[in-house]
Amino acid sequence: MIAFQIFHPAIDILLLFMAIMPIIDRISKGFSKSVLSIYSTMGFMLSSYFLYSLYREVNAKSVLIIGHQLPWGGSFEIDALGIFMASMYIMLGFFTSIFSYKYMEKDTGLTEYYALLLGMVAGMIGTVFAGDFLTFFLFWELMSLTSYVLVAFRKDIPVAIEASLKYLIMSAVGTITLIYGISILYGISGNLNFAYISSIVRNQPKNDWLYISIIMIATGLGVKAAIVPMHTWLPDAHPEAPSSISAMLSGALITVGVYGLIRIFPLIFNPAVYDWSVLIAILSAATMTLGNIAALMQKDLKRLLAYSSIAHIGYALIGVSIVNQAGFAAALLHLFNHAVMKGLAFLCAGSLIYCAGTRDLSELSGI
Repeated sequence: MIAFQIFHPAIDILLLFMAIMPIIDRISKGFSKSVLSIYSTMGFMLSSYFLYSLYREVNAKSVLIIGHQLPWGGSFEIDALGIFMASMYIMLGFFTSIFSYKYMEKDTGLTEYYALLLGMVAGMIGTVFAGDFLTFFLFWELMSLTSYVLVAFRKDIPVAIEASLKYLIMSAVGTITLIYGISILYGISGNLNFAYISSIVRNQPKNDWLYISIIMIATGLGVKAAIVPMHTWLPDAHPEAPSSISAMLSGALITVGVYGLIRIFPLIFNPAVYDWSVLIAILSAATMTLGNIAALMQKDLKRLLAYSSIAHIGYALIGVSIVNQAGFAAALLHLFNHAVMKGLAFLCAGSLIYCAGTRDLSELSGI
């Protein structure tokens, strides 16, 4: 463990590297731009080391509760699910940082780029480690704000600004809806802790307000997960963001929304009382159908991969809708498969675009 701890070393190291990035940039002036990429990659490597140490603790205790270090009185309740998701995000951040060394060499503002990348991954990890809605929401916003800026990183391209603005507006609406859903749970239970809310809500008879909360939380998480019909920001954001960031958006960021469904719904909303599995099944069918059909009609390589990502979220939702251990395991396995497959697919697409200077599939034919 590191001597000075705010959250957990796996997160603290990323935030520390993010904060020191401008200093590294000043020190490395006159040297190769690769210094920033190497520095960022080291941050992800150190974070993975602390995550492995955390895995060993969780493996021994099942659940590790960290509550006193958080300045707002929230808590981390870290279990195997949180470790599993966090390992995906650090892995993708690591590969993206290495890939960006060459891919981003012609861009300016790389200090901000790598700092935001570190911050986005820190936000994802904090979200999946959260043991209460306040901690969940604060890290959710860190993840969201950094991703907004990264989508519009090439700010001299008007369509990139437009795509980022659309993503910002839709996510803001989703976040407001999510907060309303959480506020209903707080009003009923008087607490924001997941376990405490579960102990209160699961033992209550049917409550119409809880149905409203289910719909609102599903909507808020669904926007980030690009679930149909809340998906329209994704096909615009992917093509305009740097391919390295597209890999993070598709392979990591949208999976956080699915994680939220897996973490919150079975724990708080008793499926035997509130049959939310039907809602998830309907969304799953719509998401995989539209994603696949729309992908067939694309001429833009990155837009095609974006719609493919939507379809794969639909596949993962099948497992969630089954509402049993096997279904959740299948959903998580597919999320991992998607993170590796689609993350690397976007990085490969970035390599083709870097060499050919086009995203048009007809122009890339025979490359």
